[in-house]
Amino acid sequence: MFRPRLAALLLVLVCFGLGTVTYFFSMAPSAASQSALVLADSSFLLQLHRALLVFTHYHPQYEIALAEAPSDYQGVLRRGEAHLAIVQGAEDGPVLFYSPVLLAVAPLDTRENVTLARARQLVQGYDPMGELQLVSLDSVQSRGFMKPGEVTPIDYGQRAAWLRALMVDGAVPDYENVRSGRYPLTTPAVAKRPQGWLWRYFKKESEAARAFLDFLESPRGQEALYGHEPEIVFIALGDVMLARHVATKMKEHGLDYPFARVKDLLASGDLVFANLESPLGVKGTPIPNKLIWFRGPPEGASVLRNAGVHVVSLANNHILDYDSENLIETLELLDQHEIAWTGAGRDLQEARRPAILKIDGVTVAFLAYTEFASANLFWSYQYPRTFLAGPGVPGCAPMDLSMVTEDVARARNQADVVVVSYHWGQEYVNHPQSFMGQDLQEVARRTIDAGADMVLGHHPHAIQGIEIYRGSIIAYSLGNFVMDQTRPVTTESMMLRIGLSKSGARSLQVLPVRISEHRPALATGDDAKYIMDKIRAISLPLYPQPAELQHR
Repeated sequence: MFRPRLAALLLVLVCFGLGTVTYFFSMAPSAASQSALVLADSSFLLQLHRALLVFTHYHPQYEIALAEAPSDYQGVLRRGEAHLAIVQGAEDGPVLFYSPVLLAVAPLDTRENVTLARARQLVQGYDPMGELQLVSLDSVQSRGFMKPGEVTPIDYGQRAAWLRALMVDGAVPDYENVRSGRYPLTTPAVAKRPQGWLWRYFKKESEAARAFLDFLESPRGQEALYGHEPEIVFIALGDVMLARHVATKMKEHGLDYPFARVKDLLASGDLVFANLESPLGVKGTPIPNKLIWFRGPPEGASVLRNAGVHVVSLANNHILDYDSENLIETLELLDQHEIAWTGAGRDLQEARRPAILKIDGVTVAFLAYTEFASANLFWSYQYPRTFLAGPGVPGCAPMDLSMVTEDVARARNQADVVVVSYHWGQEYVNHPQSFMGQDLQEVARRTIDAGADMVLGHHPHAIQGIEIYRGSIIAYSLGNFVMDQTRPVTTESMMLRIGLSKSGARSLQVLPVRISEHRPALATGDDAKYIMDKIRAISLPLYPQPAELQHR
């Protein structure tokens, strides 16, 4: 009697179960394993689109569609109309990534840090202190530079050397702080997936959605989310002279003397560049009538190497002080100590050859030129030796824009970043001035127009201003670095600390330096403020709209 009823009940339960399972499977979008619909809050869409481009490159078998998440995204997930939702809410689950807002100011702006409360107000366009004016990134990009007193919100991936990001509550907006959430001006993103035992048991989650989520959590995916590329730290220095009184100091105090106060700072750089103002060695004879001759000891090459200098410019007005024999000896000493060089050589072809270094995947090419070679100067009619390299004649590369343009184009085919160094200008002045008929600002800008990423100037023995032209750095003179000159203007210096990626310069930090007893040290206290204020003042006239800016 009970068996027919039991059998009927079992039949009903089986039919109900089959119907439920059939309904469950019918909910899922078609081709669920190879495609996925991902919903996301609007604030995350830019990052996710950036990551999706990279994901598609490595996983072309999957199709991911991104759409803005509706307010009832949970119902959409529950009905199986989407496979994944990425929404705000640190308390709702583990954070997948953070969406940061960086506040960028002019590179030499005095501001370093803002509170989180003020940062949020600035993002909304209001500054309670009345010091900063919010501008759009589009307007800044259209002119290629930031004005003092302006601030613009940017995404982490939009960082550039001409957009210096402020700290917020003391947190630097670098990659590690941003992706970990230690940088506070961020919005956390969490992943939401369809829930329920049937989804888990029958593995109804889309294979494509799972692959995309795994990618976002991977190191490569995290870099794609933030637009982060591997970066190296590039440090640019001024004139380094290891002869005369500096050589005497090394004899008295040891070979580490010139760089002892900055060695740790230089060690923090992945790539360090300087202008070597003195040849090295013991060979050669002084060029007649030149009056000032530099020649550092052979150990100078090991001094540079031990200090952390990787590449030097030789295009200057002292590299041939002891003629060709000593120049060639200098090249050999630098090669022996694995220090790259450019700007001079055994002939013109070698002098124009770039020094190319690859550091952690970023390839940087260095070129160097001097106007002393292009002017064909010589010091004795009895021995009319110029500094210009020629066929079979050791010397320097001239500051000839037609040559520079050709060399930059060739270097661009070999490197991610091209740096051009010029030995130019008038001595002991803080503003770039025309010299030997050359308008230095025009030369610098035309060099950037030719494809260089950066122009670094040497020779005046005084710091000169920094210009941002078309988003690229032009430092007209970095001043002395290791030098025995003692007049006040010659003891003021700076170091440029630049973040370089394959896309070019991503950050710029100017460090004030004071030279005392012929060697440099990072300036501190009131002296640091004095030097930085001076750098800002001499940089201001280099902006494209000086009249407007000087009256701000």
